[in-house]
Amino acid sequence: MHPQRKLIISIYKMTDNKIIEQEETLLLRRKLDLLLRTGKLLVESAADTNRVVRNMKRVAAYLGLPEEKLHIDVSYTMLMVNVSDEAHSFSKFQKCEKNGINMTAISAISKLSWRAIEQDYSLDEYEKELERISHTPRNYVPYLVAVGAGFACGGFCKLFGCDWMAFLLASISAFVGFRVRARFIEFGVNVYMSIAIAACIYLFGLCQFIYRMVFYSLSSAFSLCLIYCSGGSVDKFC
Repeated sequence: MHPQRKLIISIYKMTDNKIIEQEETLLLRRKLDLLLRTGKLLVESAADTNRVVRNMKRVAAYLGLPEEKLHIDVSYTMLMVNVSDEAHSFSKFQKCEKNGINMTAISAISKLSWRAIEQDYSLDEYEKELERISHTPRNYVPYLVAVGAGFACGGFCKLFGCDWMAFLLASISAFVGFRVRARFIEFGVNVYMSIAIAACIYLFGLCQFIYRMVFYSLSSAFSLCLIYCSGGSVDKFC
């Protein structure tokens, strides 16, 4: 064979190999992206770390990513996935921007991961289902959740022997604090700072209750002292 023709054939082979390698790289990056989006939905729905890792490994098995070459790191605000072998290493990061309890999404993602394996979903089908879950409205509106959280906090007051006024003040304070925390998070304020501000507001409400309790107690004690000093009857005062 002519040397020039050999050179042309080798160039074509190198080009084909590069195209195949680029296609495989793009496919791998898409799989990692789908895996991270799955983990992001779980983290933002308040799934525990064990559940996040377990579901992500199940999705990785569906995507054809070998578990022994897969490395997953989960934190409160960041997810990292790495696939590496002796020759290559691919890493991808995903930031988790919001956090809230959504058991419906957690359950739907778990069912989707099993269904994708059983029915051999294509990547497009899996992505479509993932988008549907991410855009599904939550079962309860935020204000209803805040009302439930307020009554739960007020219920602790009743459990420990407080009166209904304490229940009311604790419930209102918890409701306001819960909504303030949620609004600050929506405005982009740091999560921990939002919790601190909400806790201050809740404590302010409790301080008002303690102030009123102490004020009325001291007023009653002072009135009793005046009646006793003036020679009146306590029974008459009551």
